[in-house]
Amino acid sequence: MRRLWSARAALDAGAHVLCEKPTAMNAAEAKAMLDKAVQSGKVSAQTVAELVFDAVRDNQFYIYSHPQALSADETRLKAIVNQTQPPDPFAERPQIGENLKQALRGG
Repeated sequence: MRRLWSARAALDAGAHVLCEKPTAMNAAEAKAMLDKAVQSGKVSAQTVAELVFDAVRDNQFYIYSHPQALSADETRLKAIVNQTQPPDPFAERPQIGENLKQALRGG
């Protein structure tokens, strides 16, 4: 239930959400999380996976990402590989970070 609450709070705060497995404790929680993601206008990992699997099946390769996300992902992955602290993902969008913190703290 905590993951469902956290995902909802993050989506309400305007953040994108990636949940590692298990995504939810049961099918009802997973459906509630997916419904919330769809309502928020965010793309779910399920949607991305379906696009990739369909492309593989059709002998096509499809990369689904926002152009600005690629450099941020590269920066974060390099930091992880170099065993350094990854940069703050909200540094350029502090209001989203603050909204997320407040929502996760219940305030």
